Amino acid sequence: LGIQAVDYQPRDARLFTVLPSLSQTRTLVPALLSLKDGALLYRGTAAVISADTPQSDAETPSGGAL
Repeated sequence: LGIQAVDYQPRDARLFTVLPSLSQTRTLVPALLSLKDGALLYRGTAAVISADTPQSDAETPSGGAL
């Protein structure tokens, strides 16, 4: 018995609640899977940059990100 933490990858998007991001794609909270049967134990959260986000919108004046 055990668990596996999974970071966000587009192929694993079904395991995550996906939020929009202006600057980068990143895992906020990893998804947790059972090693025994691969069942989803805890849905992860990811911030994902959209392909249609204009590059000029990717930077904020304060240098902050989300």
